Amino acid sequence: MANKKLKIIQKQEISKAIDVLSREYWNRLNDNYTKYIESRAWLNDGKITKSEAYSKKTYKSQKKSIKKWYEREKKSIYKENIISVNKQQYDDFCAKRCLSLPPFKRWFFQFFLTSDQKSVYKKMLNKMNASLNEPKTNFDSSNAFEVKNFNFYYGQVQALFDINMNIKRNTVTAFIGPSGCGKSTFLRCLNRMNDQFPNIRVDGFIHFVGGVNVYSKQISKQKLTTKIGMIFQKATPFPMSIYDNVAYGPRSHGVTNKIILDQIVEDALKSAALWDEVKDKLFTSASSLSGGQQQRLCIARAIALKPEVLLMDESTSALDPITTSKIENLICKLKDNYTIILVSHSLSQVQRVSDYTAFFHKGELVEFGTTKDVFTNPKHRRTKNYISGKIS
Repeated sequence: MANKKLKIIQKQEISKAIDVLSREYWNRLNDNYTKYIESRAWLNDGKITKSEAYSKKTYKSQKKSIKKWYEREKKSIYKENIISVNKQQYDDFCAKRCLSLPPFKRWFFQFFLTSDQKSVYKKMLNKMNASLNEPKTNFDSSNAFEVKNFNFYYGQVQALFDINMNIKRNTVTAFIGPSGCGKSTFLRCLNRMNDQFPNIRVDGFIHFVGGVNVYSKQISKQKLTTKIGMIFQKATPFPMSIYDNVAYGPRSHGVTNKIILDQIVEDALKSAALWDEVKDKLFTSASSLSGGQQQRLCIARAIALKPEVLLMDESTSALDPITTSKIENLICKLKDNYTIILVSHSLSQVQRVSDYTAFFHKGELVEFGTTKDVFTNPKHRRTKNYISGKIS
């Protein structure tokens, strides 16, 4: 065992390197073909002689050489990303692999570890739990979230890759990107709504106001959803009166005094710009409201719990332009008291309401900056292609 060697394939590094290599491979093939076609055209036009032309034989020979080069470089990439390890490194690898599994698989995998590997695993597990539960001491009070090296998995499928970003308090931050890029998945990670799915797994950190990690055992999911409200794409009023919809949250948290509840309901409806429209019919069914009013009612319901943050997942996509404009104006007012993070496919809306924009693509945070900079001077080609409509 002392001399045992393990070949670890670094799949992510290989994938990125192969992607770069493949682009270069196709570029070389294209250049070779273009050179051959241009040479034939010049020969036909009499601009060059037959001896000066790029012959078909040379073209095929070069094409074969390019393919050999590609295969050689491909093998080199695999070779460079295979690591030989000693016993200690092998034990560390086995322990890390066990730790990376979902809890039920982790429990089963432990039975295959040696005593040395189990010892390493327990130390790693204790260190991980301690780091998850310890608040961040240097958390910047101007931030609502500080995200570091965050990865998210649905079972063995990785949905988010190494997300790093700081989200400022009392600002509007927009997440954009094509469908399936991970923006809504990340939004739901901020208040752990993804916990409802089986076999989810995370690593890295999402530190919230005060430096607490949202995935820490020190904060309950119920308390987290109180501090971080959520407004969904489709308005979801409860099958009860307007008043009871807004009072539902405070009541569930122990508020029973009618005078206090009345004030909470009024303040929340005023903040959601709905009070003047419903103050004379508070005890009528919420289902009697229009779509835009129902969405503002859902905002009021979230505000009633006095959250720090409001998450909005495509919350205006089902509304007409006039109602959408009302919600957008409301968002701009709400940021004085709340941090707002929204997901939107409407780039024009993002430019109207957001201060910062994050562009996601294939689970990666490609670019993050002020909305003005992202839209007028994008740093990455993928961002530019998405904004211009080349990626959809």
